Amino acid sequence: MTEGKKQQFNAPVGSVDNQGTQNNVAGVNYGVQTNTSDPELQATVKEIQTLLAGLDVTQATTTSEQMRLAGTVIAQIEEKPTFKERAIRAARGGLVEGLKQNPVGAIVAGAIEGWTKEKD
Repeated sequence: MTEGKKQQFNAPVGSVDNQGTQNNVAGVNYGVQTNTSDPELQATVKEIQTLLAGLDVTQATTTSEQMRLAGTVIAQIEEKPTFKERAIRAARGGLVEGLKQNPVGAIVAGAIEGWTKEKD
């Protein structure tokens, strides 16, 4: 039994309007693309990151503690309907991915992404 020729295809990963990032890990290209460069939505994400930074997430060693801290941030977002709406628009633009860098932020991002499904 003879082996067939192995063919390899390599193509660069691009980004939308050069607003995404491209990384190379162990020879595998992957890109993170965002669909918006709206300064208001970027400011919304920074505001959420500031709320997260104000928490002592290093002390949250259990899932229930992480959920309690995330609930605090989620409640602060929900208290302001326009803030919540901007957070939803930011999620639709792919801007909340950066929040997922820690477990508490991931819970907050999940809640925001859930809100987008409620609106659809």
